Amino acid sequence: MKLTIATAYLVGTAASARDHQPRRRQRQTLRRTSSNAKKANERTLEVSEVAGSGWLAPIDAIVPTTADAADNVTISCGDVITTDATLEEDLACSCTERGPGSTYAALTVIGPSTLNLNGYTVSCDNNNWDTTLTDSSTVVGLAGSNAKIIGGTVSGGNYGIALGGDGHHVVSGTRIENTANDGVVITSSFNEVEGCSFVDNGWGYYPTDEVEDDDFAAEFCPEGYVISAAPSGMPSPSPSAAPSETAVPSSSPSVSAMPSVSSPPTVSSPPTVTNSTAPADPGPNPCYNSYVSGDAIDIPSETANHNVIRDNVISGYGDDGISSVGSYNIFMSNAIKADPTDGRGSRSDDGIMIRGVGNQIINNVITSPVDDGIDVRYTNGYIECGTTEAYVGGYNIIRDNTINAPVEGKGIRISSDSNIVVFNTANGALSADGINVDRGDCSVGGNRNYLADNSANDNADEGVKVEATNNNVLVRNTADGNGREGFLLEMDGGRGVGNVLAGNLGQDTNGDDDIKVDGG
Repeated sequence: MKLTIATAYLVGTAASARDHQPRRRQRQTLRRTSSNAKKANERTLEVSEVAGSGWLAPIDAIVPTTADAADNVTISCGDVITTDATLEEDLACSCTERGPGSTYAALTVIGPSTLNLNGYTVSCDNNNWDTTLTDSSTVVGLAGSNAKIIGGTVSGGNYGIALGGDGHHVVSGTRIENTANDGVVITSSFNEVEGCSFVDNGWGYYPTDEVEDDDFAAEFCPEGYVISAAPSGMPSPSPSAAPSETAVPSSSPSVSAMPSVSSPPTVSSPPTVTNSTAPADPGPNPCYNSYVSGDAIDIPSETANHNVIRDNVISGYGDDGISSVGSYNIFMSNAIKADPTDGRGSRSDDGIMIRGVGNQIINNVITSPVDDGIDVRYTNGYIECGTTEAYVGGYNIIRDNTINAPVEGKGIRISSDSNIVVFNTANGALSADGINVDRGDCSVGGNRNYLADNSANDNADEGVKVEATNNNVLVRNTADGNGREGFLLEMDGGRGVGNVLAGNLGQDTNGDDDIKVDGG
């Protein structure tokens, strides 16, 4: 077969600190594929078999020129696939290229190619957490446009599947498991993740073989905590390389203007945490929560919009089941379950957490989240309160969702403005309200929301609580069998005015008022 040599430059772009900083922690920096990747695609590349080539690093590709060459190509670790390909056996990769600053991928799929895993598994045997927070490596990276991965299993590694480049990618019917960071991370737009199963993703600082479910003594990380020592065999943190909790760009750079992979942005050092503020240290496990764990599905970029996440089953996650700061995304018919008795799962956070504008959360079932079932916020967790940019968000639709038995949080928490919350059921919160509307971290949100035809039953505190926010409309909601008031409207310092309640029903609320206005 005639071979030609082609060079494909999959030049990455370093996203802003805000794009990749989740609530209460910095994410490891991800990079998007630049328009140079599209130029490389036009050269009709087939399969690049250059061992160790990163999914966003420059590669020299050996390209078969025959149209059917991919039918007989053996897929190996480090390959860049640019034509339809089918896996014929399990592919276990050592992924030794992982580590601080890595952009390695065990496999890279350049759209419009499809990788059919064919029931087999692609895996990285290294799922340690990078304490420098600069490891962008992934088991499978989708770049270019219209790449697809179907079937099979993606296991281990840092990120499971990364959807970058120009987007329009599809992940369908795939199992993603045992990742250190996010199971699927999306930094591009118009992608679809559907019919997948997610098991034990974002387990973070502790490799899955080091912690027994019944022997997880690590406490929650306090706000701002930075790991100062890594367990044996893991890389030590590099304060000069780690992102800062307060590093904020003035604006989000465009893809065309962003720096190349070889020139990542400089970020300042993380805050120092002294021993006096750190929790008790049970041996090598200092603390645990979102600073040192990932999500099952994460959309960490404000420019990653119009994605569809539907019909997925998520069980076991380090931080959130689904987390998103993008806009106009759809999260529909997903089943999300946390196990509060399961070691690291007992330190997880929300079932679904969204920031941004115009998202739709529809017909999801969320069971036993440790914190809130659905948490709708402004982007104020990413930049300092008081700036104009801090209040981006709202105008989301939350409809037909069922939340059962949150352990420490609310069934539904709304702290941005102008959301539509209808036909939801929030049952059995063990220590909080069924539905809560509050002002949020910067004390400006929770206004002009429309709540109708929701049920908030058998919750430990109020069925529906509106905390000193303005101009909300509550109609035809039911709050039955809650530990306190069916409906509580709080007023404080001139806040809590202009709210409208009509046709709501609070039944059997253990002797408390059905509807109560508190303060003034």
